[in-house]
Amino acid sequence: MESIESLTFAQQQRLRFIESMVLWEGVVQRQRVCDVFRVNPNHVTRDIQIYKRQFPKSLEYNPSARAYEPGAKFAPRLASGDPSEYLALLLAYAESQSVAMLPVLGGDRHLVEALPTPTNSVGQYVLRCVIKATRHGKALEVLYNSMSYDQPTRRTLWPHALVHVGFQWHIRAYDGLRNEFRNFAIQRIAEVNVSEQRSAVPSSEDGDWHGKLRVEIMPNPRLNPHQQGIVAKEYGMKKNPDGWVWSENIRRCLVGYFAVHYRLDQAVRDRMSIDGDAHPQGIPVIPKDPDQLKPYLFGATLQCE
Repeated sequence: MESIESLTFAQQQRLRFIESMVLWEGVVQRQRVCDVFRVNPNHVTRDIQIYKRQFPKSLEYNPSARAYEPGAKFAPRLASGDPSEYLALLLAYAESQSVAMLPVLGGDRHLVEALPTPTNSVGQYVLRCVIKATRHGKALEVLYNSMSYDQPTRRTLWPHALVHVGFQWHIRAYDGLRNEFRNFAIQRIAEVNVSEQRSAVPSSEDGDWHGKLRVEIMPNPRLNPHQQGIVAKEYGMKKNPDGWVWSENIRRCLVGYFAVHYRLDQAVRDRMSIDGDAHPQGIPVIPKDPDQLKPYLFGATLQCE
């Protein structure tokens, strides 16, 4: 009997999609799989037959709906079963509104909505150059609009990673102007060319990229116990003897963005401006150790040009 492991990568991807749709939506039609992967119905039929032989009673065909539904022994074997996987798919469509994703969503463009975000101002040529330099260890000769200067500056950057910080895409790069590693917003690159010039400093020496800080977040003590329990669940916190906590190991060069994204910077600054024992109002979570974050807040250190 042909096993799942012996299938091609494309076949496994189709079965993973089928399984995900059955798990979260309770149904998947063969034509939908054809539209998403651009294959003919015979391919999908064969894939499903293999799956049903491997996992009996996992899928049942509903003739009236002309679709497959979960069987008596259905369980995700290829899909992760993680809700974030499906929600990320919905968010990607909500933010992009791309018609290319409609088959993935079953053609229902009214299924999901999201708050508007600023239009992505990254130029196509800029992004191609950034990806090429990052992947192949090349340099970028750029005209960059830095918040630290009154006019655009020309500089040479050696990027080694792309980072999404919740509202922008950045590159982590060695900066030939300042002779150190920094974060650069791709949207601020006005002109760019790829150069063969090699960096004198390898990315392995980027200590703030490779070094991590363990940050612990807890519900704001100003909340009552019921409210703290709600916040703990929303943030996936674990309970220990000291109470609810969410712990993450974060690259040191990204701690400032993490603090801004979850308003931890406001919690730290409010605490500093009032007194050492005060907790800010209107913020659901605060850092367990505010002093730990002080050196990483924007203003305390220049993390992004």
